[in-house]
Amino acid sequence: MKRLRERVAEQAAIIEGQTATIEQMHECIQEFEARLAKDSHNSSRPPPSDSPFKKPPPRSRRQPSGRKPGGQPGRRGVIRFLVDAPDQCMIIPLPGDLCVRGGTEIATTVLAERRPVVEVVIQREVIEYRIVSRICACGRAQRSTFPAGIEAPVQYGPSGSAVAVYMTQYQLLPYQHTAGVLKSWPAWRSHWIRSSAPYG
Repeated sequence: MKRLRERVAEQAAIIEGQTATIEQMHECIQEFEARLAKDSHNSSRPPPSDSPFKKPPPRSRRQPSGRKPGGQPGRRGVIRFLVDAPDQCMIIPLPGDLCVRGGTEIATTVLAERRPVVEVVIQREVIEYRIVSRICACGRAQRSTFPAGIEAPVQYGPSGSAVAVYMTQYQLLPYQHTAGVLKSWPAWRSHWIRSSAPYG
């Protein structure tokens, strides 16, 4: 009976060792398969290192339709709707204010035709907080304190921090590019205002 137990224990140890060896071999096989799957299309390996026996990726099976690119005749277009209450309304005057023949002032009528232009205004606003001090009648000096959250000499507010998080986390811009945009915000905004001045 003792001999049988020893025999079973030896077989269990052998099975455990074989199981560990099989797991190691399985990991090695997966690593080798991942290496073989890499080529110049999905890794940084140069094209000459690609296997000559590997088939190129299949080309598109779409057949040419014979139509010209773009919208087809009869297609209903999609346009932007007019704004009922625009922020600004620019009335374009006539080239001359006086009648050529009579020298009298021309009576103009605003036509129903209108063409709204949508602009996006991005503006940086700097709010500076200052504190005050005074000396009471008892001779004790007092001074006000900055609001909660105003701790650094210069910092971004909640909206500025939200813009930075949006650009770095959602738009995936590098931190240096985001910092450059926030730093040069007034410069490119003033340039944008000058370039868009004809539109009001």
